[in-house]
Amino acid sequence: MEAMKLLFAVFFVICATTIAKNNLQDYCTSSECQTDRRISVFEREALKQEIAKYKKILSQSGCSVCNIEGTTPCQNNGTCIVTDPYKYICNCPDNTAGDHCEEVLSCDENPCGVGAVCTVFNHKKVCTCPPGTDGDPMVSCEFRTKQACMSGDPHYTTFDGTYFHYMGTCPMYVMKACDAAVDWSIVGTNSFFSYNKQ
Repeated sequence: MEAMKLLFAVFFVICATTIAKNNLQDYCTSSECQTDRRISVFEREALKQEIAKYKKILSQSGCSVCNIEGTTPCQNNGTCIVTDPYKYICNCPDNTAGDHCEEVLSCDENPCGVGAVCTVFNHKKVCTCPPGTDGDPMVSCEFRTKQACMSGDPHYTTFDGTYFHYMGTCPMYVMKACDAAVDWSIVGTNSFFSYNKQ
């Protein structure tokens, strides 16, 4: 645990030194402020020496930012990847989010609209309308309906909107299940009628 505290102290000091180094504008004009600045310069120099000491200790310890006393910063089965001796990134599982994989995503509290399906994919909750439905998955999904028609001389309009005439008398499938394992169909036959004119 001491190594963990030491590492966090080093990261804090690095951050503080970076902020101090990047503070380029001089707003300090009073003598009191100038004195404080001289002290700050000495403190900064002491911090640099302290950082160098901690970096040396860390490099000689065999520890890495991904394994400090057997502890990884990545949670929920995330994989820690060292990007340089003092930095890392977490490669998180699809069902997690956050820099350290700290948020577990699930569809238990479904954010989707009525009839929509929630899935967790690529670190996000995704709402989709299931096959056979249309709509805005965040609002609602409605069943898609199509209409076909047979009438008259005989005229046919199929579900995809194709219009044609079929004068034959052989049986034909009007509708049939796409899945061969499903035994369902509607078969139609045209008949000729004779007209008795009197």
